[in-house]
Amino acid sequence: EIAEVTGVQTCALPIWTRQAEAVFRAGVEKTASTCNIKLLKMKALLALQMLIDSPPENPFDFVFIDADKTEQIQYYELLMANPQVFAPNSGPTCTMVVDNTLWYSRVLRQTGDPSDMCTAAVKDFTAHVKKDPRCFVSMLPLRDGMTVIQKA
Repeated sequence: EIAEVTGVQTCALPIWTRQAEAVFRAGVEKTASTCNIKLLKMKALLALQMLIDSPPENPFDFVFIDADKTEQIQYYELLMANPQVFAPNSGPTCTMVVDNTLWYSRVLRQTGDPSDMCTAAVKDFTAHVKKDPRCFVSMLPLRDGMTVIQKA
């Protein structure tokens, strides 16, 4: 069976983008016989809306988010509200992993730079998913933090 994989590249930094795409394409070449991989180079919200408007044949059962921190709640809500895009394929649950949820440990500080919108956004995101009855949430304190979310 051939797996379906869709990657969304959203970074605006030209040097990193070239390096990231080179790594991505090298991985694609190694897995070409077992995976059908598609790269969407656009803003994450636009990519999600495109997937909602024209859903994949099989919904995703795993999503990894490492994108604009100020839009994380929007990514989460779009995925949770659209089972044609994010729903269990073959098992009872589907999983979303969100990267950088400890945000250089800034989220643990009582006070911080009020102009630091990313830290505030990461804190808001964590509070948002923590109180959502549609999911189970675990935070892994690996490197910069990963939050694992499973649909209930």
